[in-house]
Amino acid sequence: MISAVDTNVLLDVLMADSTHLALSKPLLDKASLQGKLVINETVYTEIATRFNSESDLLSFLQDTGRYPADTRPGFL
Repeated sequence: MISAVDTNVLLDVLMADSTHLALSKPLLDKASLQGKLVINETVYTEIATRFNSESDLLSFLQDTGRYPADTRPGFL
């Protein structure tokens, strides 16, 4: 199964949101056990604002198992 991950769920994990992390992280972990997790170009762009460089963003995505879909927009 392939699951698309929403920006808000990734931000919960990235920012260690005290309200939503306890729900978002286990759901992401469960979904990753069931198959591949992907993000689209919009999610990629929205979370890119939280990183100083594209390499930092790509490291986060790789470390957390959330990979961009086939194409990636330019890093702003």
